[in-house]
Amino acid sequence: MQRIQAIWQVKWVRHGVLPLLFYATVTLILTYPLVTQLETHAAGAPYGDEFESVRAIWWTQTALARGINPAEQPLLDYPNGFFSPVQWATPVATLTGLPFAVFASPLTAYNLAFLLSFVLTGWTAYLFCFELTGHHGAALLGGLIVMAFPNRLGHASAAHLGLITNYWRMLYLWALLRVWRGAGWRTAVLGGVCLGLAVGTALPAPVYELIPLTILVGGGLVWAYRRQWRTWLGRAMILFAVGGLLAAVFYVPMLLAALRGELDYLQESGVVLYSTDLLAYVTPSPFNPLVSALGLIPAWGWDVLGDAANEGMAYLGLVAVLLAAVGVWKVRAARPWLAVAAIGILFALGPVLKASDRVVQVPVEDGKTAEVALPYVLYSLLPGVGMGRTPGRFNAVTAVGLAALAAYGWAALSARAAWLSRAVWQGGAVIGLSALIVGEYAVFLPFPTTEVPVPTYLETLAVQAAAGIERPVLDLPTRDYITANWLLYYQTIHHQPVIAGHVVRNTPTNPALLTLLNAAARPPDEAGFAEPISPAQAAAIFRASGAQVVILHRHFDADYLMATYLPQVLGDPVYTDEDVLIFEVPDGPAARTAACTASGGWADPADPAMRWIGEGIDVACFVPEGLGAARLAFEAGVWPYDRALEATLEGQPQTFALAVDQPGRAWTTDLVPQGGAFVSLHLDPAEGECIDIPGEAGCRSAWITNPRVVVDDEHQPQVVDFGDRMRLVRAEVEPPAGGQIALRLYWEALGAAREDYTFFAHLIDAGGVAVAQIDVPLGGADNPTSTWPAGGFRWLDVAIDLDPEIVPPGTVGLYVGLYTYPDITRLPVNVDRPHAQDGLLYLQDVTLPPNDGG
Repeated sequence: MQRIQAIWQVKWVRHGVLPLLFYATVTLILTYPLVTQLETHAAGAPYGDEFESVRAIWWTQTALARGINPAEQPLLDYPNGFFSPVQWATPVATLTGLPFAVFASPLTAYNLAFLLSFVLTGWTAYLFCFELTGHHGAALLGGLIVMAFPNRLGHASAAHLGLITNYWRMLYLWALLRVWRGAGWRTAVLGGVCLGLAVGTALPAPVYELIPLTILVGGGLVWAYRRQWRTWLGRAMILFAVGGLLAAVFYVPMLLAALRGELDYLQESGVVLYSTDLLAYVTPSPFNPLVSALGLIPAWGWDVLGDAANEGMAYLGLVAVLLAAVGVWKVRAARPWLAVAAIGILFALGPVLKASDRVVQVPVEDGKTAEVALPYVLYSLLPGVGMGRTPGRFNAVTAVGLAALAAYGWAALSARAAWLSRAVWQGGAVIGLSALIVGEYAVFLPFPTTEVPVPTYLETLAVQAAAGIERPVLDLPTRDYITANWLLYYQTIHHQPVIAGHVVRNTPTNPALLTLLNAAARPPDEAGFAEPISPAQAAAIFRASGAQVVILHRHFDADYLMATYLPQVLGDPVYTDEDVLIFEVPDGPAARTAACTASGGWADPADPAMRWIGEGIDVACFVPEGLGAARLAFEAGVWPYDRALEATLEGQPQTFALAVDQPGRAWTTDLVPQGGAFVSLHLDPAEGECIDIPGEAGCRSAWITNPRVVVDDEHQPQVVDFGDRMRLVRAEVEPPAGGQIALRLYWEALGAAREDYTFFAHLIDAGGVAVAQIDVPLGGADNPTSTWPAGGFRWLDVAIDLDPEIVPPGTVGLYVGLYTYPDITRLPVNVDRPHAQDGLLYLQDVTLPPNDGG
């Protein structure tokens, strides 16, 4: 016994070895069976980010060996590659796995880093709680609560390695406490280093963890030690200066890229989805068989998780809450931590309150309801917060506050219960409480892992890569999150460049091209919205993307259509198993024709030949290199009210005025760039002026059909500017018939300020005499040109009457122009054509046959 007591007195044993052994044991229990699968499985469920971390470890090791900055990504987004400021900003979790990669595979290195994150998070949280309470048992329980908190375990199940690498954050908080309590400059420097490394663990760490914890904990310390400010102010400045400098190293490249507008591809939606449900705090995981067997899962247990189970876990736990209540009741120093936990909960609820996965509606007046807005709405307005979409990660703050309260609570109980003064009873009680906490908190038992079989064909690609033979790989279906993660793991095997990829968010790969590659891999829909993509054209699109190898992930092939169709495009697969089909792209001519495909957003899918627009649609177009200047042409109509249709191409909007009395008019966009591009088509707000169709998204108001890419050698717009105010985009002239010449002219408004312009058309004979003409307001009585928005489009239909007594047969010139009324001042014509100096635009000669109109 004396020898045991002597060992216990050794500080590094008491605060190092024993707590580490304790948390290692709990880790193996919580993550079982991972320890038995280190070389064959990846920690995390199949929908998680495990392969992104495996690939990050492999690429960091590979890049450093090649003398490349690991943030450079030449093997993603082929053939462009890119610099990933996100990878530069969040390297810490990846670097944790790098030492293991020296002697093990990237997969095993990831699994070991994953396990280490649990052990070190528990241990550093132990140090933090011991600094608060000075009590070993209380510190062990507090560290366990931080390590095993359900929200953290939810992120672990989704393999969010950066988000569960919490030990730098806990060491920073430990140093923060010590500095305010009088520790020296070495602790301040250590705290600053830990702060900087905590910033570099995960992209949302500053927004959801470090900034709120620094404000809450630091603010509380400033108030508590305000009279001793001379003892801590200088060292606190050292701590934050060191942390700020290190954080700047990580984040300055990303901030500069954001200012240049280069990070738009990182923006994703889902703020309400990834907010915590109010009932989640009293709901244990329904995946926990122990709790389920005891019948402790409430009726709403599955509802609170919604569609984001890993983010939705937030159960506080009965044991932890009871200990926290004792801490608040018995220890005055614990009470500020109640505010930390409560604020964490409040902000984790997100912008609006939801319960049972439904946004809460409260009555206001006259039978109307409103959503309950929460403080996160204001927080989200701060710079940088908008890039995040996961308010539920504020639960990291909740866990710290709850752990501190529970640690104070157990310390208070131990001090008041005489039987707990004996080490044996104290240890037994702590172990018993720990078992209860783990039993309550376990999100999954057993812990989810993902088996990682490797297609043998990838080894052939790896041999070619080692020989310097580049074989770019395309994984299908594109823009599928799980496919993208398997793509990353496969790259650690085959070492070849890939067409797209994934680094925290989507890569900057052209999304329109990825959409078209997906469409090219599916059978053409003969009754579809756009012209079908033929097998030969599909193969040419694959070649144009640079792909030489196509890997189809069979489990994510909707309806197995790609698996049945791709052999018609690419020939028989060179490799097949139950998970993948692998094809080699055959040699052939480059793509010579453009292709388009449209996304969803239709209000009436039953009529594909003339589809009604709901809220809007995206049309993806592919224009091969060297095809020439190209535009998207389509027909559109509107009913039962006039509406405006806005087309956005490369961020530039164009407005088309759809009129009920002009159905099926042809419209043409600005130039579509070569490669892939999206054209987004959206209607102006209807304000009730459309027909609602029960069961359909949006309302029936406008239709669009026959989109196609037209190039310069087809019938193209006749673009002429009239001064800097109006542009004639297209002019169609019908042959004389029925005593008239019909004109259809397509106009665009330029600039912000215009007057009301009158359109005129003249037929001028060889002697320069106008033998017929028409003058009409360009926008009609209801839409004068002064009201047109900049970039607005409108068709003008007019007809010139041919009086047989005045207009003789023969050839005449057709001229058009614009003028202001009543001063009759013509707009200048900016083109080198006959009589342009007189404000006349020559369109063409018209031959009037004998007796025309007679």
